[in-house]
Amino acid sequence: MMQSLGSCFSGAVNGSTKFFLPGASSDLQLHSCFNFFLFFILYLVFYSYRFAHSIFPCSNIAAPFSAMVSGALEAENEAKDVPVTEPIPTEPPQGAKPATCGVCNTNPPKYKCPRCYMPYCSVVCNKKHRENHPPDPDPVALPAPAVVPASQAPTDTQSSTEHDPDNPFRLLEQSDKLKVLFLKYPSLPEQLRRIHEATLPPKPSPGSKPGIPESLMQGVSKKETWNHDMGIKNGKAALRRAKSADGEEGEGVREYYELVLHMMNEASDRERASQFVQQQLAQEDTKLIERLLAQEKR
Repeated sequence: MMQSLGSCFSGAVNGSTKFFLPGASSDLQLHSCFNFFLFFILYLVFYSYRFAHSIFPCSNIAAPFSAMVSGALEAENEAKDVPVTEPIPTEPPQGAKPATCGVCNTNPPKYKCPRCYMPYCSVVCNKKHRENHPPDPDPVALPAPAVVPASQAPTDTQSSTEHDPDNPFRLLEQSDKLKVLFLKYPSLPEQLRRIHEATLPPKPSPGSKPGIPESLMQGVSKKETWNHDMGIKNGKAALRRAKSADGEEGEGVREYYELVLHMMNEASDRERASQFVQQQLAQEDTKLIERLLAQEKR
């Protein structure tokens, strides 16, 4: 099962729609792999949010850099088209916006390459463009990060996870592009925090009895109380809403989404990333089972 999920993830990051789950129909294969991919993105959201606040503890950061604009969400269904966003005034391209795809020169553009701003119309044209894409320029030197107060320092558990040499997501800590993205969109860490909080249990209302979820106090059936699966479902919904938002907030989340996919696709250990997320899923499931058993004994 671990190898099957790894194959699903590897196909998702490479834009492939050929998934394999033994003994399952094609619809179930697609649904299972898409759910796993969304959980993978949610894990990256939580990891990047902690990373952003460790670098930029001040929420009032100016955005002097012009970085990537929104590109295709390569791992998702092409049916969810993202409208072309207006170019940033300080970008190199000058003149009127091109009326056709820069690859096939036939269809109107729908997306832009986050690295060179080339407009293209589909995932197929994007793949052709990436094959002939010039290398990335040298990263821009950034000012030294501010010192994080001891009160805001990460816990021992967070520290051991983030700096673990076996953690494939450590490349996020070394990404200059991700730092530039957080400078360009100062509100992005807060958006990632809200997406992460959507996966957590609801906070009890003031005056409610300890240990009783807020939803239970509002008369919701016990069958609908919060659990791990509900948290993941809420997180997926929050991620979709954030990506489809208008204005700078939606653009920032889409650029973050595209950049993370690009980074993990270029990483040599992306298969290990799949296994790492699977381990996180297994640990969460184990904790949930232990809690259920403890409740049964009461």
